[in-house]
Amino acid sequence: NLLINCAEIGKGKDVLFINERGKGVDPEIVAFLEARARQLGASVRSLWPARAESPEAIPADVMSAIKGAEVTIFNHQIGPLLRLRPAEGSGIRVLNYAATKPVLESEFARIPYGLWVEAMELLTARLSRAKSWRVTCPLGTDIAGEMPAARPAAGNPATGFSLRSFPMDTHTPIPSPKASGRIALRWLVTSATHDLGTEGIALESPVLATVKDGAIADWEGEAQVVGRARSFLAELGRRYGKEPFIVNSWHAGTNPQACVAFSAKRSLEQWMLLAHANPRVLHFHLVGRQIPGEISATVLDATVRYDGEVLWEKGRLRVFAGVDYRALAQRWPGCWLVRQVMPG
Repeated sequence: NLLINCAEIGKGKDVLFINERGKGVDPEIVAFLEARARQLGASVRSLWPARAESPEAIPADVMSAIKGAEVTIFNHQIGPLLRLRPAEGSGIRVLNYAATKPVLESEFARIPYGLWVEAMELLTARLSRAKSWRVTCPLGTDIAGEMPAARPAAGNPATGFSLRSFPMDTHTPIPSPKASGRIALRWLVTSATHDLGTEGIALESPVLATVKDGAIADWEGEAQVVGRARSFLAELGRRYGKEPFIVNSWHAGTNPQACVAFSAKRSLEQWMLLAHANPRVLHFHLVGRQIPGEISATVLDATVRYDGEVLWEKGRLRVFAGVDYRALAQRWPGCWLVRQVMPG
């Protein structure tokens, strides 16, 4: 599914793996993927660079290798950095979330990639027709905004990201420059635009952030916890020369089979890296006006309305029950989507 359906690896292809020495990448899984790629007739090489502090800090030899490869599979934090510094060249690039045994063996990774591309294109088309959105959650989130004017799709039309994601995870970020309302903050996690030197912070109790015209204007909650959240965001803004309390965009997970290899208590970053693909998780992007900013603010079990129509309800992607998705599911007999929208 990863190597053939997503990365389109076959005989004679030049394949580059870029791997990270960290919690979320199992060297045995990397070796397994390399071996399978060779069995498919590909020429395979691997790089194991250190983390890059910023997009600009990606080493020149790594960028050159990406430029020259027909296929690059990222088991590395460098992959997301290419959102802000696209690599030259026309090869296929895949951001692989299935670099550990539990995830690679899961149904999350086995849902046919082509099915997810079609499902995401249907979802993207539905969202693009909307004029307004509203997000609520059980902890007190209630924020609304206008959809942007139609824009040409950048990169992958299903996700707006120049890299392919495996497994598929979220829809295109929704810009929120004029959004107003409240967001319940619990987890403030790195969005991988820089190596922050921290995975983020988990707040001891919810903090309600009042948002006006796309910026946090007020705070409610226990004074010490509010202070911790404000100080964390303010420090990142100071470090990178960005407005710290900006809410620039958001998006929600789409894959109910998404699973994690690490709990949030064990690794906040690795938990969010995979959990964000699940419809139970929606996240807002904070710190700076350029999407996605420095921080992902996680909201659980959100209800999302577009023009008043509920598409996510308490963390469940209701749109999958629609006629178009049922027709799509019929063309993939025995697959997960069939069981999801047509149980029994």
